[in-house]
Amino acid sequence: MFAEPGVEAFLREACAAPRTGGYAIDIHALVCDEEVIAMYAGVADAHRFSMMFNTYTLSANAKYSPGLILMCSIVDHYAEQGITSLDLGVGEGDYKRMFCKDDEVIFDSYIPLTTRGRVGALGLSSVAQAKRMVKQSPALLNLAQRLRSAFQR
Repeated sequence: MFAEPGVEAFLREACAAPRTGGYAIDIHALVCDEEVIAMYAGVADAHRFSMMFNTYTLSANAKYSPGLILMCSIVDHYAEQGITSLDLGVGEGDYKRMFCKDDEVIFDSYIPLTTRGRVGALGLSSVAQAKRMVKQSPALLNLAQRLRSAFQR
């Protein structure tokens, strides 16, 4: 996704775009000597910080859990600003349970505006439903993973 044409330019522009109280995308980084050992970026409003992307080092410094250290700093930073909700994004992660005790229901929304859009929305929602069904069935997930491996050779 990040390698797609225009994505890097969009992100650079958004990170530098000023808004009241900060920038369109907030970047938090932990640096050790010359190395960025952890980085989180996201968007915030008056009530919520939502993570967009993150990265952390794979160097020897990884043993010190720089992502976890930075996340503690981020939580403190936003708590001081009165933000009461933290969204660490979709997916599992032990660190997410440390900071977010409750899950939020996620959903896809397709809102067609034209006849052609209705056809597209039906197709997209059908694909999403099939993908969800595969992910919820260990047998189907195993089959999908085997098929993916076979096609990647």
